[in-house]
Amino acid sequence: MELLLACQQDLRYAARNLLRSCGFAAVAAITLTIGIGANTAMFSIIDTILLRPLPFRDPGQLVRLYETEAAPSQYPFAGPDFLDWRAQNKTFQDMALFGWSGDMNLSGEGRPDHVLAVPTQANFFALLGVQPILGRTWLPGEDQPAKAQVAILSYGLWREHFAGDPGAVGRTIALNSKKYTIVGVMPASFRYPFQTQMWAPLEMDSKSVGQRGSHWANAVGRLKSGVSVQAARADLKIVSGRLEKTYPDSNDKVGSAVVALHDDLVGDSRASLLIMLSAVGLVLLIACANVANLLLSRAVARQKETAVRSALGAARGRLLRQLLTESLLLSLFGGALGLLVAWVLIALVSRAKNLALPQFAVIQLNSEVLTFTFALSVLTGVLFGLAPALRTSRPDLHEDLKGGAGSSISPGKRRRSISSVLVAGEMALSMLLLVSAGLLLKDFARLRNLDIGVRPEGVFTAAVRLPDTQYKTDARKLEFSQTLLEKCAHIAGVDAAAVSDRLPLEGGSNYYASCAARRPR
Repeated sequence: MELLLACQQDLRYAARNLLRSCGFAAVAAITLTIGIGANTAMFSIIDTILLRPLPFRDPGQLVRLYETEAAPSQYPFAGPDFLDWRAQNKTFQDMALFGWSGDMNLSGEGRPDHVLAVPTQANFFALLGVQPILGRTWLPGEDQPAKAQVAILSYGLWREHFAGDPGAVGRTIALNSKKYTIVGVMPASFRYPFQTQMWAPLEMDSKSVGQRGSHWANAVGRLKSGVSVQAARADLKIVSGRLEKTYPDSNDKVGSAVVALHDDLVGDSRASLLIMLSAVGLVLLIACANVANLLLSRAVARQKETAVRSALGAARGRLLRQLLTESLLLSLFGGALGLLVAWVLIALVSRAKNLALPQFAVIQLNSEVLTFTFALSVLTGVLFGLAPALRTSRPDLHEDLKGGAGSSISPGKRRRSISSVLVAGEMALSMLLLVSAGLLLKDFARLRNLDIGVRPEGVFTAAVRLPDTQYKTDARKLEFSQTLLEKCAHIAGVDAAAVSDRLPLEGGSNYYASCAARRPR
């Protein structure tokens, strides 16, 4: 009880002291706010991407499936191969096929819009184990051509295009001039594949899945309980080897690859995120050194006060606790403001469309992040307050009580010594941060100037999606392309124009083409 009362007294005294020194408190709080806010925002991103499990049912059982070829890397699926994998494996509960996101014209409800839609097999949502917040997901058999056209909205599209109206479920919309009925809305936490705004059924009849050798689709799988990724790889290696022998023309050297879904989504971002965390950690250490120097400077003005309290019987531990209470109060205030800074930074990151981060879940300030911020604030308060508190809590009564006259010895020299060490440490950390930033900028510049085999200067692109209802045949599509090229070629300043179904370096499907040998004359 006595300790609690003493702590309350220390807290009130620390608050009064900081209020009397508003300038010092403001500068120190702003310095800490920047450091703690940047670290909190960075930890929120790392917690979402690296630490937190995927927002699916039993996420440890989910894997991404690929096919491999003679050339190194992992490739999309050939539809018939997927059907064989699904039928012949012994380690999976289920597998689901899904296509690539495509730009589609949305009309028939509110303003016309372009949306990114992904076609999926009917068991896609059930396999991932996610439930809609409104309506339903796919029914068995809704991925067959004869079934009614249905669509599921992402949370973002539902809020932006339909103003969050619960009555959106059941309405009819047009996608590329085809009528679709909205049957569900997914939660905000579901972002797979990332940036998807709408899902539609993927037709799974024998014609739609394509031919062997045509690698165009993506696949996910759910392992059976207790089955490891290594066991699944061994199982599918047998299946792909069997297909290679059965279909030597299309499946020659075509193998299998199984990757944990979380690892697949994180990709190569782990190293970049840890480097960024190290950088903002250095910023916080520099902030601590700055505030410690401010506290040392302030201690000079308070040395007589400390000496008087010590002469009246205050033990060194009591003085030390009082000084650390001020530091902790200051750091907690900086941490509270840092949460606001982190919230702004997280909002900017979440809205950024071209940021190379796998945002497969919502980045937010959850309980883990709040705990991290509190712990970081306490640690920061101790870190920058300990050295000044240790020095200030041991006053030289003889020198300090007589006003410091007549001698210029130890106390001032020791303070200057501690201050010099802090300044040297601050400069070393700043230099380390500067060198690291320079190396990162150098790598960035090298990547920007890397010869990728394409000259992008002056090249502009535009995506056009033709509605199937008006362009049913290849002849009609070719006629449109030729007309478009002719009109583009006559635009002032255009040197050349071309049409392609894929842009360079943006990926896509791959398949084999057979060419008849030309007979020698």
